[in-house]
Amino acid sequence: MSIELQIQGQGSAVEQRPVEPVSTLQREVQRKLGRCLIRLQQYERLMKALAVDFEIAGPSDELMAIRQKRGEVVSRMTLGQLVAELTGTYLQPEPPDTVEPGWDPVDSQRIWFRMQTRMALQPEDYERVVVGLKELVALRNELVHHFLERFDLWSEAGCHGADAYLDAGMTKVDGHYAELRQWAITMDQARSAMGAFMASPVYTDLLFDGIYPDGAVDCGYVVEIT
Repeated sequence: MSIELQIQGQGSAVEQRPVEPVSTLQREVQRKLGRCLIRLQQYERLMKALAVDFEIAGPSDELMAIRQKRGEVVSRMTLGQLVAELTGTYLQPEPPDTVEPGWDPVDSQRIWFRMQTRMALQPEDYERVVVGLKELVALRNELVHHFLERFDLWSEAGCHGADAYLDAGMTKVDGHYAELRQWAITMDQARSAMGAFMASPVYTDLLFDGIYPDGAVDCGYVVEIT
């Protein structure tokens, strides 16, 4: 027996034409499934936009090219990879459970720049976020790969079960999207504040003369310019 006939025998073939009221229920399930998948794609797109700027490092004259390359890498990441990047890089428990490695630019004759963006969470909040995001990835995989295996959409009971599952899933996805959107807003605000500080005389005094914003002076601060 061919694979196609086996699938038809299981009641999952696209060619089957359900009778009313199952066909009406099917259309509603299809609508809600599409809505969930679209929202998940919106979530992935926003996550990728954030992930590009989690960290950047390199010679100052190559930063744009480095960021572009980073964007290309991020664009190919799956949702699971993006979540691992988010929870392992951007989001950190407070205090962090890892120590940042030292940074030693390979070429001391060039101007190097490094910027990292982090959001510190209380340990219990961090754990909640990690668990929730793992559940989100599992939901996405279930919808994409196993939805028809889980629900018999050629029966009223199966359609009703799928409908309730999609309603609960949409609520979960919407909650994660709202949370991620708030993180994006916070990141933009932090970057704007940092940009304003770096454009100010206070930053110049700190960088070249070791004068802190509160007026204290680091007498051992030395900057060599050649």
